[in-house]
Amino acid sequence: MKLALILVMCSGIHAVCLPPIDTGFTFNTWQECSLKGYEESLELMRNSDIEQINESKLFVKFYCYEKIIEEDT
Repeated sequence: MKLALILVMCSGIHAVCLPPIDTGFTFNTWQECSLKGYEESLELMRNSDIEQINESKLFVKFYCYEKIIEEDT
């Protein structure tokens, strides 16, 4: 079992979130997944339109979930 990282961009003004983004990253530990979640959230905010961020009060949330990954044999 691995942990998969999901990011979600939300608006604090409109109280809605965009569909989740599956980053494609998988991890062996909760700590690895959480640290990458913070890094990817920061990167997403840095690369988003600043006017849109401020206007809609955008923020990113993330979560790690257990995912069964088939191992190559």
